[in-house]
Amino acid sequence: MEYRLEAFKDNPKVNKFYFTEDGTPFEKEGDAINHANVLKKAGKGTGKRTLITRAQAEQMLAEAAKGNSKSQEGNSDKKLTPRQVVEQELKEAIAARDRANDALNAANAAKAALSADATPADKTKATRSVNLATTALDLAQTAVTELQGELDALPAEAPQT
Repeated sequence: MEYRLEAFKDNPKVNKFYFTEDGTPFEKEGDAINHANVLKKAGKGTGKRTLITRAQAEQMLAEAAKGNSKSQEGNSDKKLTPRQVVEQELKEAIAARDRANDALNAANAAKAALSADATPADKTKATRSVNLATTALDLAQTAVTELQGELDALPAEAPQT
């Protein structure tokens, strides 16, 4: 799914957007729900929405930039097969999922480490961190699952001799 992450650049005070399947960003979840339903009725989607925070968007953009610089450094004469492309994307998605899992573990540990006399604001902040990390892990797992499905659907490549 393509997200219009420039929405974060255009709206520096907004820390989260709800994206519909066509990549349209919405500040309010209700607006995203309405648009997702319109897409679904038009046969252009399933009604799914995805919450992306500014931190997640920045990470996605950084990873995309890193991937672009790596591909430009490589041998430009070498063409990857569709299967090789999906395999590479799957490898990167698994790494992102592992990082998201590490972030969730850290957030859970930080929340568990709060003392009994922690302020309500600290407890809320810790809970939000866990919730955001959980969302990031869910998104990363979805990407891995979708890419694995794509890979399974592609024909196996003939062994090179």
